[in-house]
Amino acid sequence: CYLLLHEIYQQWHSVPEPEVVIGKLVYNAEETELITEISSPISDYIKEKQALFISGVLDPNDNAAWDTYLAELEAQGLSKYLECAQAAYDRMSK
Repeated sequence: CYLLLHEIYQQWHSVPEPEVVIGKLVYNAEETELITEISSPISDYIKEKQALFISGVLDPNDNAAWDTYLAELEAQGLSKYLECAQAAYDRMSK
């Protein structure tokens, strides 16, 4: 058991530190409104499907199930969410 823990410790500490660490993103008023509107439904959907994938009810290797999952995320506004996050990140990293 000690050797396994030692190996895990060594692997963990061999991972380099990231060059840049971004804190909490700061959104403008329009982005905040959109993020507020769509973040909870997206988060709830991810948690629900994550449980189904982990429990084996849904198979992540089943292309149809995975494509349905991705399509529903898109329908809930994931691309809009990511666009807002990217815009906020771009502003903060200048």
